[in-house]
Amino acid sequence: MARCWVFLLLIETVSAFNYINKPPMGYDEASKLAVQQYNLESGAEFLFRKGSTFHNNGWDPLSSQIQSFSINIQETVCKGNPETTDIDKCDFKPNGVTKSCLGSYQYIYGEVKKAKIMIICHNK
Repeated sequence: MARCWVFLLLIETVSAFNYINKPPMGYDEASKLAVQQYNLESGAEFLFRKGSTFHNNGWDPLSSQIQSFSINIQETVCKGNPETTDIDKCDFKPNGVTKSCLGSYQYIYGEVKKAKIMIICHNK
């Protein structure tokens, strides 16, 4: 029975992560890029855009510690490439899917400075 529940949980959950070579970045940019990465990897027919977000006020773009945030994303009426579509101009789809997500951001020091952004979402 436990295996069945794990399988069901995995079906409803989509995760995505990416290394981005343009840090440091503020919370708004990091959360927007997390949603873009979700749209790239989810395979959903319609694109999602940020709804409500929740994060702590101590956001530090230069921190090497993992910083997490919660975000709700909502399905829009737009289809297409999330890298070229201005998602902020897309209306939310009436009765569209809403997903609850947990995102994270980490600034990585090194020869090439970069950030790691990750997002995990499931249906509400």
